[in-house]
Amino acid sequence: MKKVILFLLSLVLAEATLCQQKAPTNLLGYRNKVGETFYFTVTGAGTGRIWGGQDAVYTDDSPLATAVVHCGLLKAGETGNVYVKIMPGQSSYPSINRNGVNSIAYGSWQGSYKIISQMKDPNVLAQPDSKQPVTTIARQAPQNLTEYRFKTGETFLFTVTGAGTGRIWGGQDAVYTDDSPLATAVVHCGLLKAGETGNVYVKIMPGQRSYPSINRNGVNSIAYGSWEGSYQVLSPTPAKTTIQPVTKPPATTVVTSTPSTLTGYRNKVGQTFTFTVTGVGSGRIWGGQNLIYTDDSPLAVAAVHSGALRAGETGEVSVEILSGQSSYPSINRNGITSIAFGSWQGSYKILMGRVDAKNTIPSSQVISKSLGTFQTDFGEMKLTKDGNTVKGTYNYKDGRIEGILNDRTLTGMWYQSNGRGRIVFVFNNDFSSFAGKWSYNDAAPSATWNGRK
Repeated sequence: MKKVILFLLSLVLAEATLCQQKAPTNLLGYRNKVGETFYFTVTGAGTGRIWGGQDAVYTDDSPLATAVVHCGLLKAGETGNVYVKIMPGQSSYPSINRNGVNSIAYGSWQGSYKIISQMKDPNVLAQPDSKQPVTTIARQAPQNLTEYRFKTGETFLFTVTGAGTGRIWGGQDAVYTDDSPLATAVVHCGLLKAGETGNVYVKIMPGQRSYPSINRNGVNSIAYGSWEGSYQVLSPTPAKTTIQPVTKPPATTVVTSTPSTLTGYRNKVGQTFTFTVTGVGSGRIWGGQNLIYTDDSPLAVAAVHSGALRAGETGEVSVEILSGQSSYPSINRNGITSIAFGSWQGSYKILMGRVDAKNTIPSSQVISKSLGTFQTDFGEMKLTKDGNTVKGTYNYKDGRIEGILNDRTLTGMWYQSNGRGRIVFVFNNDFSSFAGKWSYNDAAPSATWNGRK
């Protein structure tokens, strides 16, 4: 009898977690409730400083009202009910620009929360605004499908006019990043021609680890790495019919056995291969500008240098075989310094990310002389940069710092009226925050010193 009473009591307590309650400003007060889910009534806010947002995961000091607008569940001024799951701290929180709100990147933080879904009834765990898995009423297509990210698994029928131009990412098995323009994707996968209007089924998919580049029907898609959301273009058939994806031979050959280098692929110029690779954080590689390496550069090291993988991480990496280049400049990136080399007979290019100028120039060379003002664990800090030399002051015991910036890592010294010591600050990609360590005198830095703009 005692066990039955305890069991019933546990059910009551579990149900209490899902009772509707007014949302707090942030979830700092819930940090000790990791794994629990809460049901809040929230009014969306279009302004406010939030950190993170990838997979709808935010630092627990991010205002919930702003986060629900950022992730697309509510609009500014709109009131609704939202499930929030308390999560442990993460090692990093990437910056994401979404729905008119630009989140801030941050490093390690002690607590997080994840926005799960917008529910009309806390006792019904169903996706909002959907009673059936397939929508059979055609609606005018949006520009892209980012607003549908929280409807994973559902299928929608859109009226689309094909467009022969536009930047799209992916396309293998007709799966695209959800920020790819649908009008361009339907031409790329062959369902419509440019200027032609028709109805198309689209299935909302979870984010993928990679989106290979494919040249099809006069449209060349762009390769990309990990992304938070996807959609798949399906054949334009009625909902009663089994919907099959548009399938054409992929441009990427999946290879199960990964070679150490790509010298054996030198006669396959123009072809693309996908390898399963475990990243290695050390080794001799040549080149790296525009993610192009000599074909005798170890792929496992190049994958870490390019940012496709971290050291020790295993994942799929797509590589395009290129002809030899006249030169391979040296680049310091992600803790690895490549070696410069002259003319070589063969090359390969790692296909990941939207490759642009920020992929070809070390971070320490592209940031401005003023690194900006940071709110840190030891007060407000202002940093300036001259070449690779960084100097700054902060509002604690007449504090100042001096150091050398190597890519995104600042190594140097702090000086105060009561002493001095060493520092190591690691900045995020856009230099809006850093995760730091400090010590007294010449000891190895171990105490936390974090900052964010």
